[in-house]
Amino acid sequence: MLAAASHRCTLWLAVPIYLLWRQQRSFANGGVYLFLVSFELMYAVLAGISA
Repeated sequence: MLAAASHRCTLWLAVPIYLLWRQQRSFANGGVYLFLVSFELMYAVLAGISA
């Protein structure tokens, strides 16, 4: 059960990260991209701890 929930959470996080990666390639705004990815990773860690 936990593995399935973890996989679902990973997929849920992978989509916005992929979209951010595409956006970063389009606009080449590395600073904003790195900030958003670090925010996503922090959120993922907090979600994993609380889950």
